[in-house]
Amino acid sequence: MQCIFCKRNSDNSTSVEHIIPESLGNKDHILPKGIVCDQCNSYFAIKIENELLSQEYFRFIRSTQNVLSKKRKTIPSTGLTIHPEGGKVDVYREASGILIDISNPKIADLIAKGKVNTLYIPNHIEPVSKNIPLSRLLGKIAIEALIQKTLHVGGWVAEIINKAELEPLRSYVRYGPTKIKFWCYSQRILYPPGSLFNSENDDAYEILHEYTFHYSDANELFFIIAIFGIEYAINLANPEIDTYQILIENNNGKSFLYS
Repeated sequence: MQCIFCKRNSDNSTSVEHIIPESLGNKDHILPKGIVCDQCNSYFAIKIENELLSQEYFRFIRSTQNVLSKKRKTIPSTGLTIHPEGGKVDVYREASGILIDISNPKIADLIAKGKVNTLYIPNHIEPVSKNIPLSRLLGKIAIEALIQKTLHVGGWVAEIINKAELEPLRSYVRYGPTKIKFWCYSQRILYPPGSLFNSENDDAYEILHEYTFHYSDANELFFIIAIFGIEYAINLANPEIDTYQILIENNNGKSFLYS
């Protein structure tokens, strides 16, 4: 068996691959052992996921949506003490209420002296733009979702591994910005995080993530995914996204997730 990213032998790999990181609430979308080798799996966790999840938006959204860490721990968001000598503190949303980490002795002293009595918690609406870790993660998810879609069709995994059209994206995901400095993607808010939807039986449910593929008339393949209500789209063939913007306009702004 070959790893779909580095193409090395992955027969002895022991870890399954979460298409969307566990740390974003994914428990269902998983590839079997060996599809992604242990080395690539570890690389993605350290070099892409950890860097992305440390960004303020992802700390905030995981905190507010109560998405726990892999070790089942609460994720803090960042609070700002309103004082010239203050600074950042970790804010935890627990069942008992909001807890503030004041392990910083300087801030603890200001609070004890009554000089800090106001805390500002920034509301991060969406990730920062031109986000390299995010674009690499989207590329990783896109390739893995394509494998997931064709996993049980004979010969298609090898077809995807050897497909020359996917090589630029595969290289960008696995080795970072080298020949291609940034793989563009589309980002827009579809609905507020935590939104509830009604099923056919009128049961309320929440969507953490959903994804699909869309072929354009020009035979370009786009991967579209919504994570916590934000839709992202990436072109699997090249780092341009202009065509997708036109497709959305021609579709009256409607997401292809619901076509």
